[in-house]
Amino acid sequence: MSDAFPGFISLISHMTTIAIFSDVHANIDAFEAVLTDATQLGVTDWYCLGDVVGYGSEPGECVRIVREKFRGCVLGNHEDMLNSFSSNRACDEWGPLVGWPLKIARRQLVKEKTWLRALPLVLEMDDIMLVHSSPWRPETFSYVQNVEEAKISIKNLESSVAFIGHTHAPVIWEATGKEIRHTVPGEAPVILYSGSRYLVNVGSVGQPRDGDSRACYVIYDPDRKAVWFRRIPYDIAKAQKRFHEAGLVGWNGSRLAKGQ
Repeated sequence: MSDAFPGFISLISHMTTIAIFSDVHANIDAFEAVLTDATQLGVTDWYCLGDVVGYGSEPGECVRIVREKFRGCVLGNHEDMLNSFSSNRACDEWGPLVGWPLKIARRQLVKEKTWLRALPLVLEMDDIMLVHSSPWRPETFSYVQNVEEAKISIKNLESSVAFIGHTHAPVIWEATGKEIRHTVPGEAPVILYSGSRYLVNVGSVGQPRDGDSRACYVIYDPDRKAVWFRRIPYDIAKAQKRFHEAGLVGWNGSRLAKGQ
């Protein structure tokens, strides 16, 4: 992979590019920050890798933005849980960290139930796949966190590039022959080689867990096979106040400032 791509910012408005977001987790302040950034850069084709709901205080507003303005969205494990819960009591079984935010989502998303249930596990277009977790048995929402898990996922990948989320940590897995390489991307654009296959974890908009509290998303240029990870600061204190006022447990909000 090469991270040299001179003039990327000046060229972006003239390229066919898409923005890929994942794990918004009902954090509207982080979500609005990344959408503003993508808009200012001229990227208007937006896709979501799921987990729009969960953990945060504004699932209704976040889901409505995705439904109205995005070209596509896949099912995340938090949407899958929300779809399967028939009562608030079922949410309570997951405890306050996970269950209470899903109770908020049940209340805010009454009109969006049909849309949420219709979300696909996978979207494929041209030579890329969009999936929340792993291309291998995506319905199990398994994590890709080590070489063996990446190897299994890439073995079951028919496209040359799969964009994934779920772990909340940006990383690029590259398969060249039998070799699997692991790269933590910086903020410079990365060129993907045509002879390799890739899993690109786009990180998390609303709840990063890589020690960087800034919201994360990816811009992808399919013609040049260029990936650009964007880290965007937002008003974390404002988001934490929303979480507190919604009655969410302290860790849901406090972790935002720590990137955990």
